[in-house]
Amino acid sequence: MKKAFLLLCALLLALGSALPLAGYRLARAVLSRRAAIPPAPASSTSAASEAAPAAFEGDADVFLIEDLSTGEVQQVPKRDYLIGAAAAEMPLTWPDEALKAQIVAAHSYALYCRDHASASNGSWLSADPARRQGYLTDAVLHSYWGTDYEANYARLSALADAVLGDVLCYGGAAAGTSYFAISNGRTEASENVWGSALPYLVSVDSSTDLAADNYEVTLTLSAPQVQQLLSSGLGIAADSAAPERWFGETTLTASGYAASLPVCGQTVSGTALRRALGLRSACFNIRYQDGSFRITTKGYGHGVGLSQWGAKALAEQGWTKPSSPTISRGRSSADDTKTGWSALPATLCLFLLGKLSPEASSTSPSSSRSQPQLHSRLPQPPPLRSPERADPASCRRGPAPSSRSRCCWRCRKR
Repeated sequence: MKKAFLLLCALLLALGSALPLAGYRLARAVLSRRAAIPPAPASSTSAASEAAPAAFEGDADVFLIEDLSTGEVQQVPKRDYLIGAAAAEMPLTWPDEALKAQIVAAHSYALYCRDHASASNGSWLSADPARRQGYLTDAVLHSYWGTDYEANYARLSALADAVLGDVLCYGGAAAGTSYFAISNGRTEASENVWGSALPYLVSVDSSTDLAADNYEVTLTLSAPQVQQLLSSGLGIAADSAAPERWFGETTLTASGYAASLPVCGQTVSGTALRRALGLRSACFNIRYQDGSFRITTKGYGHGVGLSQWGAKALAEQGWTKPSSPTISRGRSSADDTKTGWSALPATLCLFLLGKLSPEASSTSPSSSRSQPQLHSRLPQPPPLRSPERADPASCRRGPAPSSRSRCCWRCRKR
């Protein structure tokens, strides 16, 4: 009995010594294992929040716009300008995504003009709200929309708010996102219109424009009318005895617009003749018959950048806008799919960028430092299109623009 008691005491003593050691080793093993496991990733919400790029640092809250009717430079809040610009450029019957594309293009282009402006009055752009060209003030919108003002303004302001922070950038700076109404089926390269080759303003397919209203229009001018226009617009004295010989064979650009042609023995660029004769586009065909010239044009506008009717077509096909785009080098799957892309990609991928493609959201300049700087390549920004709006009929509402103000909304670079 005594032996059993002593054996039990020895056993308890051994267990009392072993248990703390076992507990220590067990705890050490568990702690070591936890230290080896990497920390769990943050929630998808927080990760997305941290990955979201910052707003474009070069944005502005107020835009400086010269009113051509008064000559005054107006300080226009950004939101008001974007709403007014979209209202001036596109019918509100068009799809939301087309209007968003227009808003972002107008926003980016205004900042581009600011970065290159040198007007003595400090303005970035000029507009003529009284003639409903370029940008419409709230007072003009009240007059223009009448009883539909509240509904129209609510819709357009909601669309503007959805993309208010979106800026199209190239090389860390706002891009020159020019736009026009209708192409001839392809957009034009910037160097063929303004002399400066921009890597994101190249010729690309825009064949949906062939179905646009008033895609092809024929203008008839008498020989004396053409003679007067050639004299006043180009300083060319045409021989009235042989009008059938005034125009020679046209040389075309790769996009099918007139590059140049002989005019009364002088070589004239297609864009210069377009301006002199007041043609809708530089894609034209001239025929002389029975004392008159019949000039058929295809498209409407300079053809560089965003085709507004093309944006409408892609929006109707289901393109949808991404969170917010930036211009960058390379290609992505967005070039070949509608998913997450829009009339805005219509702006970027198809009609604006060609081989360049947007891959991220609106960004600070630091995110694109490796790309070539736009400023060093563009001593002068392209002038924005004249009032060749997506809704040509709207040009007839209100006073007709004078010949002097045909290009009334232009970048203020002298």
